[in-house]
Amino acid sequence: MRRFAVLVAILAIAQRSLLRRGLRWKLTGECKSCGRCCENLLLDVGDDDDSAVVRGLRRFWHETVFDFYPKVNVLDQNGGRYRAYGCRNFTAERTCSRYALRPFVCRAYPALALKERPHPKAHCGFKVIDD
Repeated sequence: MRRFAVLVAILAIAQRSLLRRGLRWKLTGECKSCGRCCENLLLDVGDDDDSAVVRGLRRFWHETVFDFYPKVNVLDQNGGRYRAYGCRNFTAERTCSRYALRPFVCRAYPALALKERPHPKAHCGFKVIDD
């Protein structure tokens, strides 16, 4: 299952770079390796229009393939519905135990959505600038 996830991640990276070509913002800076984004990942749980099967598959993917664990109930934030997750691969030394094979959501942070302008936290080493 995880090998399939790696293939999906590689395809998503290629897709993301193609889709982002027409954007009016750029992501600058670099990761400070503080691990704060690994402690509380807010992941989209889907809309009310999504079927229970789709929501269940999304949750299965996050919890089984990505090794995330749910931390709180669903949160409403910025017009979307999210669930806070922690990562089972986040070590006591504040590093990722499977960094080379980390999920795409981790590789893409803070630009999680394909077209949406990211909103990095103040502590983050990334900044968004207008193009």
